[in-house]
Amino acid sequence: MKFDYKNPLWIIALILLIAGGVYLVLEGLPNRETKPVIEVDAAYELLEQIKTETEINFTSIRNQELPWRMGGENNTVIDMMISGKTFSQVNLTEEQRDSVYFFFTENSWQTETYIADMSNIETVRGYEKGNLICLIENGAFTEGGVRSYFETGIVVSCGVNPQYVAPEETTE
Repeated sequence: MKFDYKNPLWIIALILLIAGGVYLVLEGLPNRETKPVIEVDAAYELLEQIKTETEINFTSIRNQELPWRMGGENNTVIDMMISGKTFSQVNLTEEQRDSVYFFFTENSWQTETYIADMSNIETVRGYEKGNLICLIENGAFTEGGVRSYFETGIVVSCGVNPQYVAPEETTE
């Protein structure tokens, strides 16, 4: 069969093909999932530093809301949700898990005492340094937003505390 470019059926087919291409360019592919934008902020950079210093191949960094509890005035407790970042890993050795905790203690992070009351999971630890906060959940693993519990897993979540007030500088 010989191609006849003057045939009106070919012209209509070409017009429909071009119109479909223009539609896809302007409207995007149907049912296409878009990846969430992961902003590079102080929490992201901290998690990257943890990856580098511990030499653990954590999952990719994702956005995560994390619960945080802090002391308020008159011995009150303030519960809040903080926007942050998280990553996790499963099948870690005890030495690898310890290296994550050592990262915080060796870099002068303070343990947040109110976190101990926040969960019935004994292995949740909270750390803070300046306006950054981190939660470490030992024995867990998160993939695709689904939390699973493994004896050898760990989840590290960090964020910037919007309630942080820098201490006043004193002059002597």
